[in-house]
Amino acid sequence: MAQDGEVATVHDAEKRLLLRGLFDSTARIRPDAEGSLLAELLKAETRLLTELRRATEEDVMRRIRFAVSPVFTAVVGPPG
Repeated sequence: MAQDGEVATVHDAEKRLLLRGLFDSTARIRPDAEGSLLAELLKAETRLLTELRRATEEDVMRRIRFAVSPVFTAVVGPPG
């Protein structure tokens, strides 16, 4: 989620870069995230999970089923 609230999916090379950065990072004991950001992240996660759980008519006709597990949510900032 960008600062303007826009939610984006990360694919392929961007996902590799993001995951490598996360694996090399350290967790903060007390993150700087403010309460409103955390509330927005929770709303976005709930909306995305609801959208991903719904099968399209084509999926139903083709008997395709999906499983949705919790989305990874992290507050990522510059080092320091």
